[in-house]
Amino acid sequence: MAKLLALVLVMIGVSGTVFLARAQSESTTSAVEARHTGFEGILSALRQIDREAKAEQPDFATMASSNARLIELEAEIPSWFPPGSGPESGAKTTARPEIWTDRQGFVEKATASLAAARGLSTSVRTGNLEAIRDAERTLVKTCQACHHAYEYGNF
Repeated sequence: MAKLLALVLVMIGVSGTVFLARAQSESTTSAVEARHTGFEGILSALRQIDREAKAEQPDFATMASSNARLIELEAEIPSWFPPGSGPESGAKTTARPEIWTDRQGFVEKATASLAAARGLSTSVRTGNLEAIRDAERTLVKTCQACHHAYEYGNF
């Protein structure tokens, strides 16, 4: 009876370990997918703003809508990189380990990018295309700074 109980306890332990490993794997996959989707959304919003800024008749309402979405996504960036979702997880990612080991630096760069997106919003509200283009360039520079520091392959 004691051997049977010991065997059952071992099996429960193994099952629990497998379940936790699988849950962590699914969580990591979910985090990687969320950040991929989020960055695609950021790129899409930026492209829409840029198209409108270059259009013969820019649609400032479309720019404002795209910029609002951009701000929402920029604010989420740090949450897309939870502990355990980096290269050590085995997930396919171009994120460098420094995102997790230099969390403060990463969050500072993400915050700068969010501030630049908000600055773009201010420029969009003015309807001044030159100010919009300047704000776009500023935003892209903040994106590049973060990608150069924290991504393999760079932006």
